[in-house]
Amino acid sequence: MSKEKGAITALITNYMNTPFKDYCDYVFYTSFIENSVKSAAVSSKIAQIVLLDTLYLLTAKAKKSIWDFSELDAALERFLRLK
Repeated sequence: MSKEKGAITALITNYMNTPFKDYCDYVFYTSFIENSVKSAAVSSKIAQIVLLDTLYLLTAKAKKSIWDFSELDAALERFLRLK
């Protein structure tokens, strides 16, 4: 439905054979071999969160809705009081 309305779709997955890949414009794989019994697949979740944050920053940068990265780093350092 979203593609019919002109939206760009992206999929972040750990599974190569997911049927959802056929419905997305972009597919990002976070391939970590993990125990299927493990309820908290930490490695995959961390990789997916990093990828999602990166996509957000790149989109915001392209739309010029954030400062340049040096200003962003300075603002984060002030906020987090790292320096």
